[in-house]
Amino acid sequence: MENFIEITNKMIGQIMLNPKQFPTINKKHKVRKCVLTRHNTLFYTISLQSINILRIYDTRQDPQKIKFV
Repeated sequence: MENFIEITNKMIGQIMLNPKQFPTINKKHKVRKCVLTRHNTLFYTISLQSINILRIYDTRQDPQKIKFV
């Protein structure tokens, strides 16, 4: 658990330094994807003043469940 928190904090720090370094996976909603571990992915968007974390997704779930509204 501590390792996951450490990895998550490190990746959020990288996103803060360069928010556009991760690929856009949903162009309509401008959602970007950051792989944390082989089973966890962080999805986020960028606005003028902030970075919005949408969710941390367990990749072992059905990918059809991912909806960005």
